[in-house]
Amino acid sequence: MLHTSKTPHPSAANSKLSTLKAVVITEQSPEDRLMNNLRSIHDDELYEIRMQLQAIKTELERLRPSGSDELLTMKEVCKMLKLSRPSVHTLIHKKKKLKPVQLLDQDFRFLRKDVEAMIADSYKNLLNGQSPE
Repeated sequence: MLHTSKTPHPSAANSKLSTLKAVVITEQSPEDRLMNNLRSIHDDELYEIRMQLQAIKTELERLRPSGSDELLTMKEVCKMLKLSRPSVHTLIHKKKKLKPVQLLDQDFRFLRKDVEAMIADSYKNLLNGQSPE
């Protein structure tokens, strides 16, 4: 006579347990999954992630569109145009390409939209074949 037990086969029980674990893991909230993943990260990996996030934040700040009514200093305009201070003075006084706001004797400010418009016009003139003045 063959005796059968009513308990399931051990491997069947293990497969049901692993299925149950998979269901429990997929039912975790995204925050819980994130916390579980963060616990498994080592300190050096966490430092590297922080550095990458800082670099991304810095790049996003650089790419953030600035207000068009923002006033720029002479130094900022020189850096933006990659020109020397005397060259920017030439654009203001002789060529009349830039319109500054003069605060004191030689203390100028420029509207960002004016500087960007001058750059755009220069490219338009270049593409149309006109020589710059």
